Amino acid sequence: MLPPIRYPLPTFVLLVILGLLAWRGETMTRPLRSSLAERWQRQFAGPPVPNSTEPKVVAGPIVRKALLLHDAVATSDRPSGAPSEPIRLRMFVDIYDIWPLSGPPDFYRVGNRRPIGWVNANDLLPWDTRLVVHSPEVESTSAVANPSKDRPRPPSRPALPVLSWTADTVEVATWDESLPWQSVKGRTPIRITQLRPDDWGVWISRPELLSLLRRTGPNPPEPAKLTRLRAILGRLSDDRPLSAQAQAATIAFLPVQVFTSRDDSLSLLDSNEALARANENWSPEASWGGLSFQFLPLSTLP
Repeated sequence: MLPPIRYPLPTFVLLVILGLLAWRGETMTRPLRSSLAERWQRQFAGPPVPNSTEPKVVAGPIVRKALLLHDAVATSDRPSGAPSEPIRLRMFVDIYDIWPLSGPPDFYRVGNRRPIGWVNANDLLPWDTRLVVHSPEVESTSAVANPSKDRPRPPSRPALPVLSWTADTVEVATWDESLPWQSVKGRTPIRITQLRPDDWGVWISRPELLSLLRRTGPNPPEPAKLTRLRAILGRLSDDRPLSAQAQAATIAFLPVQVFTSRDDSLSLLDSNEALARANENWSPEASWGGLSFQFLPLSTLP
């Protein structure tokens, strides 16, 4: 048997007040509780994992991109999360988010027109453009004694992706000699003064080269400068227009060597002939996803 309530009326009033608080107080105190929960999460659980719906922008129309280094790249819903369905074929992808938010990223959230999932940093190479260079060859004693501007370069030098640049240097990805375009050995700075004009190029697939041929043929669909930009950005299969403002922002962002000496650049007809020769002599350096790729000198572009 329950003991008798000594003060029944005050107890009843207190119970009514508590009931009203439980009924209406949940809505009234929701902002305060949300604020306290966010502060608790920041203090003990770290910053929230980003969940962007658009790729990260570098400059103008340039978005952050990466090249997957192999097929069947594992993805997850969260950094360090359980693996979900892998990306079956190797491809270029857009970068939506990075983790952690500060310091060198350990994970990238990637996708292609839409986010797919988080990928380990070891499974991809962040690379925003298609710019590549041939590393400067080591001068031999005879070459130093008899310098010649027109000396041919040996064809065995692999194309190196240009990852970043300053006014004086470019930073490139170097490959494991036994696994070019599959295993990154490191990042190496190269002084721009060591590079000849023909050492600069774009990494291009056979279908993209055929697109270049169409764009430089009779009745070209766009100005030559825009075609050159599309090749550098890897957007030859993307016919979306680029405004004058977007083109200016892109040119300002890219290394100045990409657009210097425009007076010496090829006409559309000469560029088309040079590209036709490149197509006839196609010699791919790497293949993935059913496509073959090779170095195409910038000097062949209009």
